[in-house]
Amino acid sequence: VLSGHTANISSVLFHPTLPVILSGSEDGTCRIWHATTYRLETTLNYLLERLWSIACLPGTNDVALGFDEGTMVIQLGSEEPVVSMHAGGKIVWARGNEIQTANLRQVDDHVLDTLGDGEMVPLSVKDMGSTEVFPQTICHHPNGRLFAVCGDDEWIVFTAQALRNKAFGSGCEFVWAASGAASGTYYATREASGRITIYKDFVEETSFKPPFPVDEIFGGYLLCVKTSDFVCFYDWSSSRLIRRIDVVPTAVIWSDSGDFVVLATEEDGAFVLRYDKDSVVAAIAGGADLDDEGLEIAFDPTYELPNEKVMSGTWCGDDSFVYISSNQKLCCLIAGQTEVIAHTDRPLYVLGYMPEHGKVYCMDRDYNVISYG
Repeated sequence: VLSGHTANISSVLFHPTLPVILSGSEDGTCRIWHATTYRLETTLNYLLERLWSIACLPGTNDVALGFDEGTMVIQLGSEEPVVSMHAGGKIVWARGNEIQTANLRQVDDHVLDTLGDGEMVPLSVKDMGSTEVFPQTICHHPNGRLFAVCGDDEWIVFTAQALRNKAFGSGCEFVWAASGAASGTYYATREASGRITIYKDFVEETSFKPPFPVDEIFGGYLLCVKTSDFVCFYDWSSSRLIRRIDVVPTAVIWSDSGDFVVLATEEDGAFVLRYDKDSVVAAIAGGADLDDEGLEIAFDPTYELPNEKVMSGTWCGDDSFVYISSNQKLCCLIAGQTEVIAHTDRPLYVLGYMPEHGKVYCMDRDYNVISYG
């Protein structure tokens, strides 16, 4: 029994793709329940008197609510696909609880050579099975043989070949350390309370709760912890604070070498920083005093994109960064200069760069993979 409304129930809808139940009532509220746990996720009240009808638009996350005094259309969550691509060509994505995969290496070279920019790649899609959690994020281990799924305040690490469970635990976020960032397989999880746990080779290494509210964590060559006013970068193996930066990014994107990182923000554009690993190692070995700000020598500002909102992006080596802007332009940043590669006719999300093909791959919300040379 789902209880909570204070007046008659007028409409109930099981969402066709998302794991939620929506209920409307004469009390003027729409309540959204988790379809598996039956937990109340949120209550919506638009002060439009009684709510009589609920309908969803197939193929989207859009939901219409019909009230006495008007109609409201809302979007549940994000329509960005839950997907991860490894540089070796493996792509894994979630359709609801179902996990699917494809491999770009299995596409015939002649087919790839004849594809024009912006054309869809013909992929052989394989169904891997279903997960117990509803995936909100998927991310590959740097070696491509494992990937992690996170959702419903749980995380699971699977093998990429057969969807076998390798590890699992509680947490609302999961991120991997980059290859070469530390000796061993490192990853970190965040609990809703803000506690961060770092694992080495699938065994808990350390756990700490920063002295500030944690909004999000990012993986890469350093563990990045975001709050509402700044980000802190921590060393994976020692958990030491390396640097605090007064920027609030929506994405933190490292180059493969770990020498450069992009901090993409909601309103202030994007910043390209150079990470001086050698100086950091030397300073720590020399007993440098690490205060609340960390090491000033850790990062040097390199380039800035003041008027660009980077929605997604990837590095192509260390010399170029390819990204999609908020106005749906596919751009390339080279030596501080931005070139427009293409104008897209629909929202696309950058998956990654595959050096073997010399192409950047993107995905639309219908899970079509698009290539650009």
